[in-house]
Amino acid sequence: MYIEWLFNDYVCAPEELMDKFATNTELLKEIYFCAIQLDSHTDYEGKFIKYFISADKSWIHSYAKYISAIEDRSYSYEHDRIRACWDLDNYVDIFDYIFDCVVENDGYVGWRDKYEFRNILVYEQGNDSRNKRKDEWVLHTVVRCSNNDRKIISLFESLSELGTDIREKAVALFVQCNNDYELFTRLSLEPNHWSGTGSMIPCMQGRVKFYESLLSYFTGIHLLRHKQYILENIRRWKSMIEQQEIKELMDSLYY
Repeated sequence: MYIEWLFNDYVCAPEELMDKFATNTELLKEIYFCAIQLDSHTDYEGKFIKYFISADKSWIHSYAKYISAIEDRSYSYEHDRIRACWDLDNYVDIFDYIFDCVVENDGYVGWRDKYEFRNILVYEQGNDSRNKRKDEWVLHTVVRCSNNDRKIISLFESLSELGTDIREKAVALFVQCNNDYELFTRLSLEPNHWSGTGSMIPCMQGRVKFYESLLSYFTGIHLLRHKQYILENIRRWKSMIEQQEIKELMDSLYY
């Protein structure tokens, strides 16, 4: 369709397009959101939305509402598109607003649960600047939302699928901000699945190693129950490793 070509920087630069619609920004928004809904590859790298947001903050609100409203994310590339905004100076405000809008409007269910935000936060190979900003935003959000059950639970749901380094930092910071044991046990501290082929034991051992790395952060009587919770998880995984070792040994004898 013609409108999709409007958001091709080989045809028209973002600043040129915005100038053409200078007197009717709302119409430009309608056209843009219509275009990316019709073809998810439109503005795939986020060059246009990045420029629009940098020039007019109202685009942040409109984009967040668009994300929350769409139910079918089967072929969505929102995480690829909006990741361009990590390069903007006001990236904290941008992702604060998007995260809050999605969670507060029940979009965390409609927006493919935690997975879209996980994809926004996942490290990008060769882009250390963006990766550093993602970590900074995560830790900022842990502090900002540490007393908001719904938001902190949602955040940790996304983090559970990421690397151990940022998860460890997030857990350590959270217990500094909030020592509510019941809330702590509701946080997703580990992925709810694993992938790959071959023995599952290395993955299980990785989970033990992660929990062991957390122990040093739980000092003092006020975190004693938290530490016991971590120790229980370590024992649980070690027991599962023993069972898995027996199973894999038996499998090797019979298959």
